[in-house]
Amino acid sequence: KNQPLLVCRSKTKVDGAEKEVLIHLVPEVCYMTGLTDNMRSNFKVMQDLAQYTRQKPDDRLKGLLGFRNTIAESEGASAVLEQWGLNMASNISDVEGRQVAPPVLLTKDGKMNIDERKAAFDNITRKNFVITSANMGNDYSVIVTSRDQANAREFMETASKVGPACGINIGPNGNVVAINSDRAEDYINAIRNNAANSKIVVCLVPNDKKDRYDAIKKHCCIDQPIPSQVLQCKNLNPKKKMSVVTKVVMQMNAKMGGELWSVHIPMKKVMYVGIDTYHDSGSSRSVGGIVASMNDACTRYYSKTTWQPSKQELISQLDVVMSEILKAYKSKNGDFPDRILIFRDGVGDGQLLAVKEQELKNIKDAVQRASVDKKIELVFTVVTKRIQQRFFLKMGRGLNNPPPGTVVDSMVTRDELFDFFLVPQGVSQGTVTPTHYNVLEFSTTLKPDHLQQIAYKMCFMYYNWTGAIRVPAPCQYAHKLAFLVGQSLHRDPSPDLADLLYYL
Repeated sequence: KNQPLLVCRSKTKVDGAEKEVLIHLVPEVCYMTGLTDNMRSNFKVMQDLAQYTRQKPDDRLKGLLGFRNTIAESEGASAVLEQWGLNMASNISDVEGRQVAPPVLLTKDGKMNIDERKAAFDNITRKNFVITSANMGNDYSVIVTSRDQANAREFMETASKVGPACGINIGPNGNVVAINSDRAEDYINAIRNNAANSKIVVCLVPNDKKDRYDAIKKHCCIDQPIPSQVLQCKNLNPKKKMSVVTKVVMQMNAKMGGELWSVHIPMKKVMYVGIDTYHDSGSSRSVGGIVASMNDACTRYYSKTTWQPSKQELISQLDVVMSEILKAYKSKNGDFPDRILIFRDGVGDGQLLAVKEQELKNIKDAVQRASVDKKIELVFTVVTKRIQQRFFLKMGRGLNNPPPGTVVDSMVTRDELFDFFLVPQGVSQGTVTPTHYNVLEFSTTLKPDHLQQIAYKMCFMYYNWTGAIRVPAPCQYAHKLAFLVGQSLHRDPSPDLADLLYYL
């Protein structure tokens, strides 16, 4: 009667909102699941685990067909399927697909071809490629504990070598601020006293303590708006120092408004918008991140956050946010965009109707109010990463992953909707997972294949990765923004940073 029980907070969705249901469990019959930090840091364990979690196409198909045969040979299972009027095919379905060519990468030195097999351009960092440098020079501060000052000097010297090689102006003599301890208060006091003469602050920390990271980000994003970079000292070890610092300097340049690269998109006066939601870890609220491109090259963005109660996925104030974003676009370009292409992440198939009736309606209302004298074309697409569908490419008697840029838009898509699957990345291990696109609004003169090409091109525009990612870059930027606010800030960031990719 008085036995202590484990409480599981199970979540279920009702009308687009998450509801919590309490389930009480007897501890003696429960087992821990998942991986501990020690397991994750054990290379051998993770390597062995990958043999099961990253199956090659042939192995995955063998497992699927084995499962199918087990069901077919079970009288009980077959009887249940028969009651439901279902039967399982004896083999996988053949579908038609086509490959979209990768975009042409635009850099400071001109055009560059992307490796079609990998959908990547890793070798770009060896060239003077950056379109626009943020010109840090020596106007940056490195805040570090007294015992780790050698790491600060190592960081600055390495940054001054790799930065100019990429086309980023950063010098070796930034302002080093030594603090007595690694407490969050000491970092914040150092920022408060030195940020006035800095364009960005770099905090070198001894470990990954979340409360310190949150405090630094909250101060730099709300109380004293300035781009910030937090880096663990252990990542400056000799083996990976050059690679790590190169990526960090590129990230710093992007956070300050610099443009790293672009892709060739012939259409002009188009605004690309990414939307995502994240459940605030410190409260029951959800935060929505909205990020919109402000120029034709899709290298500059404007961002905004909004809040929803009760862990709700749908964003109720999109009309207000969209009005503000359109004003920002007009202010920077002299006119509203001719087209708006919106990529909405963070919602499942079961919420498509609710998204259409609420979010899409609010956006259309805002667009109509803002541009009375101009008809703006609108495309609204829901992007879904967590799907069950997998595609294989027949290669003789065996199977392989389909190449990056593969599009499937028939046979396994819906008759009543405009939807398609896109494989944006090349993988060297396991089976590639496609991304599903459901187009809820297509009021445009564009053709469907134009949208598919644009979606693929935008996967190459995320500045934290030299290659394609799984979703269009505005989606990932919106996710990074919502994640930062929901995980660390728990409040709206300062509007002074809205024009910068400070959340990278």
